Amino acid sequence: MVSAKTIATEIGFCLGVLNHEDFSTSPNIIEMESRHWEQFVNSHSQYNDLVNLSFRQGREVARNIGRIESVEWVANSHLRFGSQIDVVINDNLPISLKHDSAILYNPGPDLLFSRNLDDTIPKTGGLWKQRVAPVEYQDFFSQARNITGLSDIPQNVSDITSEQGLRLRRALPARQWPSDYILLPYYQSLTTEVANESSRIWNSNNSNEQQRTNLFFRIFRFLDNQNYLFVGRCGEEFLLQVTSISEWRRRYRVIDFRSFRRPSLQAEVGWEFTIRDLLNDEEVTISGHVQVRWSHGKNFSKNCESKVYLDSDHSSIPGYDSL
Repeated sequence: MVSAKTIATEIGFCLGVLNHEDFSTSPNIIEMESRHWEQFVNSHSQYNDLVNLSFRQGREVARNIGRIESVEWVANSHLRFGSQIDVVINDNLPISLKHDSAILYNPGPDLLFSRNLDDTIPKTGGLWKQRVAPVEYQDFFSQARNITGLSDIPQNVSDITSEQGLRLRRALPARQWPSDYILLPYYQSLTTEVANESSRIWNSNNSNEQQRTNLFFRIFRFLDNQNYLFVGRCGEEFLLQVTSISEWRRRYRVIDFRSFRRPSLQAEVGWEFTIRDLLNDEEVTISGHVQVRWSHGKNFSKNCESKVYLDSDHSSIPGYDSL
């Protein structure tokens, strides 16, 4: 299911490429169904700022290209270019769009920390927070069980059902806890250990240059032998060309990667790549962070997510070059 915001920005971009300003007529966009066009027409005013921005950026891309023979909108994953591509122009120029989001990835923590975003490696089962901080996880659960008075729930967190986990989540305060709340020290002990152990595992899986280089390519979504355009806004607007992996290797090296716990109420892992430009022998550091947290309240029977955020500017990433 494609969201209304995605349709507004991505179809708006396609309209700009085609210089199609008449919303009363449907444009010739490959793979766009009539229901998508109807949804755009009915909801574009709700996202007027994004539509105008995307349209203008589409026009700018078209001016750089010149002759526009075809525009293909990719609602899901493109067979040739992968999941990060949203639009393909002239059947050979892939484009990725990102507006008003600093999130690079939202994988499960096992895929991120243990498998370095390599989904060909078999996953390890279990709940991540319990796996990396079993003592703190049980302590926090035991205190939450006592505070809420849910004595019918098993004493061992490993024994609770999904229904019991949901009951406990609903019994806990939903809003941000005050500094003197009785459960807060137990929760902070848990998040501290989760961040420490997650960063330790991540560092151990990136101890050599090949490992950290592959992680860099995956996080920043480089393609093997294909350049593509990266267009959007994250604070500032950007229109960048992302070089191919083969070209990137001739120009840069990943000198270092490190992750570390960042002080936060949530379990937060900071990360940094150090990249050397082989042409001028200069180094640059690209930084971000990961929030390891439950997405819908503190549910001990559910796994957490690990949102990867970029703190540096997109334009500072080696291999992301301004047009």
